[in-house]
Amino acid sequence: MKKPPRIGVLIGTKKSKKEYSVLLRLAVGLKKAGADVVILYFSGSTMAHLAEKLNIERVNIREFNKSYDFSGPLSFRKAIKKAKIDTVLFRDHRETAILVTAKFLMKGKLRLVYCQAEALAQMKRDFLHTFRFNQLDAWITPYPSTALEVKSETNLDHERLHVFPIPVAGKSASSIKLKVGSRDTADFAVGFNLNSEKWDELHQLIAATLLLKARGLGISLRIGVDADKDHHEQYRLKLLENEEYAGLTESVKVQNLRRADGAFWTNIDAMFINMHSAPFDGVCERALGFGIPCIALNTMLSNDIFANGKAAMLCKRDQPEELADNIASLILKEEIRKELSTKAETLHKAEFSMKKFSHNILNLLKALQ
Repeated sequence: MKKPPRIGVLIGTKKSKKEYSVLLRLAVGLKKAGADVVILYFSGSTMAHLAEKLNIERVNIREFNKSYDFSGPLSFRKAIKKAKIDTVLFRDHRETAILVTAKFLMKGKLRLVYCQAEALAQMKRDFLHTFRFNQLDAWITPYPSTALEVKSETNLDHERLHVFPIPVAGKSASSIKLKVGSRDTADFAVGFNLNSEKWDELHQLIAATLLLKARGLGISLRIGVDADKDHHEQYRLKLLENEEYAGLTESVKVQNLRRADGAFWTNIDAMFINMHSAPFDGVCERALGFGIPCIALNTMLSNDIFANGKAAMLCKRDQPEELADNIASLILKEEIRKELSTKAETLHKAEFSMKKFSHNILNLLKALQ
């Protein structure tokens, strides 16, 4: 009988708080699933303290330069050999070079599993990336559409690519209950997750909002951003610079998507999903977890996420009239809102639990042995 893997979850000091959360919850999920788990953290990281609270073993490794550090693989190899770790899970693609070199120094006696955390910014089919990627034992990507992107943008051996949802949203998606009477608007509020570089879907939503106001329906917009409070008004003013949107001054509010109290989510009735960053930012996952009725553009990705349109309303790009009709049906028909809300929560429970993801990881590692 083969020995169960001893898994190191690599957490660095320079990741965002969101990435800290994802990796820590992954470590906890694996431990609950019965895995032998160790948290690998860089010197000076706050993760050591949090790992101690979670009663998870931790190993201090010297921080390395992710662009490349000749001593990094040596110190990393030394640390994991001492801890008897045979598998490393990581989410920061910039760590690939160091980890692949450490694997080479260990004569291949190290499994590397990359849990994809962001879209590929550009094609990576050159010799160096091809060599590094094919030293990975597994590349996990969340959806068939993101898998197609990996296949088209890299020369990764397709047998190394595995597809299953990666939960990133944390407890806020399911544990914060909507507070009755806590809303700050009487209008039907539609949320939107703003990507600072991609505004086309937002403009479609605003055009639909103007159409709905012309029909006499009360509607307001809640724009969710990943920025601190000081930048919220700047976003709002930039948005309203367009003269066509002058009548929306009192109907638009900008708010942080990830506030711990879930204030963004407790003040919306529906969500028009910006699909530009949807596979990796956790917004779809949160919306489903809160049971928020969702609308999205009809793309391969939205069909992947929303069960081929069964858990959301889908519409065409650059068709504000169709989007307005979808929102109007949610405003006017309570039964549609309830049906979509129930389907959203059901899909979230089925696909985005850390328990399911942890078991998928363990089954994958068992197959790799």
